Amino acid sequence: MSLLSEDIEYDEEHASDNLQPSIVASNAAGWILAYISVGLRIWARKMGKASFGADDWLIVAALVPLSTYAIVCWIQVTFGEGKHILYLKNSAGFVQGYVTCVVAYAICVVLSKLSILCFYCRIFSPVRSLYYTSWGFGAFIVAYSLALVLAAALGCIPLSSMWTEAPGKCIDTLPPFTIIG
Repeated sequence: MSLLSEDIEYDEEHASDNLQPSIVASNAAGWILAYISVGLRIWARKMGKASFGADDWLIVAALVPLSTYAIVCWIQVTFGEGKHILYLKNSAGFVQGYVTCVVAYAICVVLSKLSILCFYCRIFSPVRSLYYTSWGFGAFIVAYSLALVLAAALGCIPLSSMWTEAPGKCIDTLPPFTIIG
């Protein structure tokens, strides 16, 4: 990756800029809150003697990609995430971690959204129009998230061109990632 001289000057002038503690703290807080929330949800189901439904299984499943995302983000910090690009220690590992984070994020979001839709289906099952509308939204969410995962995993052809100097064809992934957020 080649940097412009203005970028290098800026990075050197702001060498003390460091967002790494914020990255670690925000990922830890989100991860811990998610596990507490899901744990309380399971506890409430057991205490209320309510059945464990698809919505519960989906939110439990969302913890796996969430954990992957958090762990890889913490690893990214060791590569230089949170500092200026000039101070990146392992560009190949950084980009590979970035792709992993994007895929894990997309999977976590789709599982969370499907959990919410299944919850709506559980609540509104007597109202048939809402029930079927939820399934329509679910199909759209799955299709869009699958497209996003493919865009992240195949954002450059060959994918290794993201972290090597090898030529490749890449797409702009910012718009679809912004939309899913």
